Amino acid sequence: MSTRTRQGESRKIFFKTAAVLAAGAFAVLGVFGVWLEGQVRHIFIEDSEQLAMSIVAATAMRVGPLLAADDYDGVAATLQSIARDTGALDVLVASAEGDVLCHVTRPENSSGHLVEVGGGRVDLPTLPGVSRLANGQLQAWVRTDAVRDQGWIRIAMPLAQTWSRFDALRSYTRVVAAVGGLILLALLMSPLAWTYRIVERRESGLLAERDELHHAVYHDRLTGLLNRVGLLERLESSLASRRASDQLLAVCFLDLDGFKAVNDRYGHAIGDLLLVEVARRLSSCVRETDAVARLGGDEFVLLLEGESRPGELLALLEGIIARISQRVPAAGKPLRVGVSIGVAVRDSVGDTAETLLKQADEAMYEAKRGGRNRWVLHRSAGGLLFSPPDLPAPGLV
Repeated sequence: MSTRTRQGESRKIFFKTAAVLAAGAFAVLGVFGVWLEGQVRHIFIEDSEQLAMSIVAATAMRVGPLLAADDYDGVAATLQSIARDTGALDVLVASAEGDVLCHVTRPENSSGHLVEVGGGRVDLPTLPGVSRLANGQLQAWVRTDAVRDQGWIRIAMPLAQTWSRFDALRSYTRVVAAVGGLILLALLMSPLAWTYRIVERRESGLLAERDELHHAVYHDRLTGLLNRVGLLERLESSLASRRASDQLLAVCFLDLDGFKAVNDRYGHAIGDLLLVEVARRLSSCVRETDAVARLGGDEFVLLLEGESRPGELLALLEGIIARISQRVPAAGKPLRVGVSIGVAVRDSVGDTAETLLKQADEAMYEAKRGGRNRWVLHRSAGGLLFSPPDLPAPGLV
C-alpha cells in the first residue's frame, strides 16, 4: 500500500471518528435540551399557578369587607379593576351556596370587560387551589374570608400570559445548548486531532523509512540505479508480460574500458564521480520504458523494452558507445573511458532472467577480446559483431 493510500485511510478513520463524536455530542445535548426545556416549562407553570393564587388571594382581601357590607357595586368595581390590572379573563364572586353574586368577563379579542351583578349558579370546589383548564387557562379558587364562610372568588387567567417569558428563556436555553455543543465537540475533537497528528506523523515516518528500505534493497547506493535484486525482479516481470508476444526484449551487459586505470591513478572518489556521470549518461540514452542497473564496480546492465525493431537497437548501442566515450570532466580532470557491451535478446518463451544475463555477460567478454569499446550480440541471436567508427582509445587523457 502506498504512502498516499495509507494516509488516505488514516484520514477516513479520523473523519469517521469525528462524525461519530459529533453525532454523539449533539444527541446527548439534544436529550439534555429536551429535558431542560421540560423542566423550565414545569417551573413556568408552577410560577403561573402561584401568580394566579396570589392574585385571587389579594382579590379576596379587597372584596371580603365589601361583601360583609353588602356593597355589591363596590365589589363589581373592584373585580373590574383587578381584571383590567392583571389581564384576567374571568373574575367571579359566589356565595357559600354557589349563587353568583358578581361576574366580570372579558370577551375574546376584546379589551373591555362585561360586568354582571347577581344571577346564576356555579359548582364550588371543596378546597382552595388552582387547576389547568383544557383551553390553556389557569383557574384559581379561594374563600372570600378564611374565618367566616361568606363565599368564594374564582379567577381565570391565560397561561400564555407568562408564556412569552418562557419562550424567551427557551430560546436562550437552545442557544446555550448549541454553543455548549460546539464547545463540547471542540473539547472532544482536540485530543482526537492531537492524537491523529501524532499518528499521522508516526505513520509518515514509518512509511518513509519503509520506502527508504525498499529503495535500498532494490537500488544502488552510489548511482541510484537498480541493483542486481531490482534488475532481476524487473527482468522477470518483463519476461512474464511477453510470454505470448514476439516483442523485442534485449539485455545489455556493459563494462567500462579503462576505468581501473582511472581508479588507480586518481583514487576512488574520482572513480565514484565517473561512475555517477556514466550512470547519468546511460539513463539519458534510454527510453522511459527501459531500465538501467549497476551490478557493482564498473558493470552496468541495460534492459531495453522500447525498441520494436533490430535496427533501432543497433542505433541505440552505437549512440551509447559514442556517448560514454566522450570526455568526463571530474574534479578538474578530463577523463575518458570506453565501454564494451554484450547483448542478449530473448529468443524463446523459455528464456529466464539468469539465462539472458549470462548470455549478455558472455557477449561482453567477446567484445573485450575483440578490441573493446564495441558491442557484441550473443551467438544465440546470430553471433553478430559490430565495430563502431574510429573512436579515441579508451583510457586516460
